[in-house]
Amino acid sequence: MLFRSVSQSRYTNATINSNGNDIDFVGNIEGLSSGGQSLTISAGSGTVSFLDSVGLVPLSSINVTAGQINLGGNMSASGNITIQGPLILNGVNSYFTSTSGDITFASTVNPETLGDGNLTLTLSGGDVFLNADLGGIGSITEYSEPIGSLSIIGATNVYDLANIKTHGSIYIEGLIELQKDIGMFSDTGSIVLKQAVSPISSGVQSLTLSALSVEVDASISLLNSLTILSSTAIVSSLQTTGNILVSSAITLNAAATISSTSGNITLESFINGAYDLVLTALNGELLYDTIGGQTPLRSVTISAGTIKNFADITTLGGDITINQSCSFNKSTIFTAVNGDIDIQGSVNAVTAGSGAESLTLNVENGSVTILGAVGDTQRLGGFSIPLASGLGVSIGGSILTDSEAVAGGIVQIAPNLILSANTLIDTQGSGKGGTLSLGAVTMTGSYSLNCEAGIGSISIASLSSPLTNALLQVKM
Repeated sequence: MLFRSVSQSRYTNATINSNGNDIDFVGNIEGLSSGGQSLTISAGSGTVSFLDSVGLVPLSSINVTAGQINLGGNMSASGNITIQGPLILNGVNSYFTSTSGDITFASTVNPETLGDGNLTLTLSGGDVFLNADLGGIGSITEYSEPIGSLSIIGATNVYDLANIKTHGSIYIEGLIELQKDIGMFSDTGSIVLKQAVSPISSGVQSLTLSALSVEVDASISLLNSLTILSSTAIVSSLQTTGNILVSSAITLNAAATISSTSGNITLESFINGAYDLVLTALNGELLYDTIGGQTPLRSVTISAGTIKNFADITTLGGDITINQSCSFNKSTIFTAVNGDIDIQGSVNAVTAGSGAESLTLNVENGSVTILGAVGDTQRLGGFSIPLASGLGVSIGGSILTDSEAVAGGIVQIAPNLILSANTLIDTQGSGKGGTLSLGAVTMTGSYSLNCEAGIGSISIASLSSPLTNALLQVKM
């Protein structure tokens, strides 16, 4: 069946059924008035080809069912647009517009030529249903190239999402509900998700995002797992029951929580952005890189079953809180400007005698609290709190370092050291002794302070206690 030009101004509604034969439209299809007429086309296993646009004057609705659908132009309707059959985009750009309805693709979408097929779906609050892959392996195997790009604008929800493969960028406005494991893959562009992503069943569906850059402007929550593979990533909150992997540097665009209830969190590059960050992997492992190195975060809170890799953390205006004991695998610096540093456990090195793991805590107008001892099972190479602007230091046990270490076993505590227990500070380890330097020391009760530095020097600026039987012992 061949239609050279069709104006639906002649019909109230039009239904075309070819009983399995092909249908070719070589001209535009339009209505008499915007949103006045509907179009339904059924070709069974046949092919429907539109060489030009459908709804040049928008129709009320469009429904096309065929074994293959070729589109050389655009589609526009006031109501629903439903494409039931593999869609081949014949042009460089294809625009689907619905001013008050939904847009549904029930089968795959592919371009006729690699690099073409830039697909834009524009709605005014309607929903998008993508029931099959966009780009990639198509239902018609000769058409299996990625689409040029995908933009979904003005949608309320995006349902039934399948895999998306593009040569260029992916941009989606609308709440995304995952009903299965999917991936979004951009060969040369970016992925931007403007609204929240969640699964239909908590902890079941997984999501992979792969592009040169990824931007997630709202939360991704309750997934089974999440993988982001990119050069840069701008994220908000990411929450799963399983593993989270982000290969790129992360920039926070709001206060963020990255959490997994039972999996591992692997953040392979830097994290920056002037917002609060909570990292939680209570039943898994956490691996992270430098946090706040370029743009300090407001605050950082970490809770994990195991922290595999410690790196430097810098905050401005907020606290650094580590809700557990720490075993440092390399020399690490925590810096809190106008905030506190709080470690809810002991502090040790990973490897005995390696001497490479020293810890520096910089606090300006803030305090340091370490609930346990420092170096009681594996001595640090050095331990330093060098800024006198700190408001006070409280440590729940002894401080032990190794003078054979790269850092020389140095212990330096410039702010007031507040002792609430008998305390040993020992810089000898397997060596002969390292420098031990304390500012003011305040004992809150009748405790003893033992300082042992071997051949190293010991200096204490002042010592005070409310009780006369407090004891200071110095061994060199």
